[in-house]
Amino acid sequence: MVQRSALFFWLIFSTYLAKAQSVSSCNIETLKRRIAQTDTVFVVNFWATWCGPCVRELPEWNKLEVYFSHKPVKIILVSVDEASMYPKRLTKFATRKKIQSEIIWLSEPAASFMKELTSNWSGGIPFTYICYRNTSYTNFFEGIISAGQLQLLIDKQLAY
Repeated sequence: MVQRSALFFWLIFSTYLAKAQSVSSCNIETLKRRIAQTDTVFVVNFWATWCGPCVRELPEWNKLEVYFSHKPVKIILVSVDEASMYPKRLTKFATRKKIQSEIIWLSEPAASFMKELTSNWSGGIPFTYICYRNTSYTNFFEGIISAGQLQLLIDKQLAY
């Protein structure tokens, strides 16, 4: 019976992972309006397909998508790739990597927006910004961050 349950779970989970990813485009103002919602913890990760650490971090986002699937948490992966990547090559990359989080291609340079989020940004990616307007919480991380680290931070905000 345990094996049958495990097989059923794997079939459901692998079907979830197999769905094709779509990538939308937005500008900075649209992204700002989205993360201004007060009832949701937003985790916004700025990344690119050419960035080795960014690509190594991608499986962590899938773990978080599963863990927070029934909670008011929204993970947005913001691609800062060149325009030539959008949409076809970026969509193909996302599908091949089985990315489950929402992907947005930022249609304008992200540097000024990232500096606006925190003046301490050094200019590198991956860059992860977390905000929860309900508790006035904001935080950011440069470099790879694990799903476990993010999970603790987000769970703490949701507990308020």
